[in-house]
Amino acid sequence: MSHSIDFSSHKITKSWNGHWTFSELEWKLIHGNNNIVLNRIPQSMHLQLNKKYGFEIINKMDYKKENHFTTKKFSNQFRNLSAEDSITMISVIQSVKVRVK
Repeated sequence: MSHSIDFSSHKITKSWNGHWTFSELEWKLIHGNNNIVLNRIPQSMHLQLNKKYGFEIINKMDYKKENHFTTKKFSNQFRNLSAEDSITMISVIQSVKVRVK
């Protein structure tokens, strides 16, 4: 399986990762009932889900971009993002299903 994931705000905010500064309520107000393509799940969660569902990462390439503010500016939900998550703008993740013997 191969995924190309853009973790940026898709220009909703001036900063590429500004979407992590909004609370859940603010986020809901911003996009209302519109089904927008942007989600706010960081890279680490994608990697955890791969593992949870029995996939092994065989290749990962990241494009990192400077964080323009500290994670203290992120909403409570994202304030504890790892340093890696807070600067990873794009990831290409390739994985294979692990066969159970």
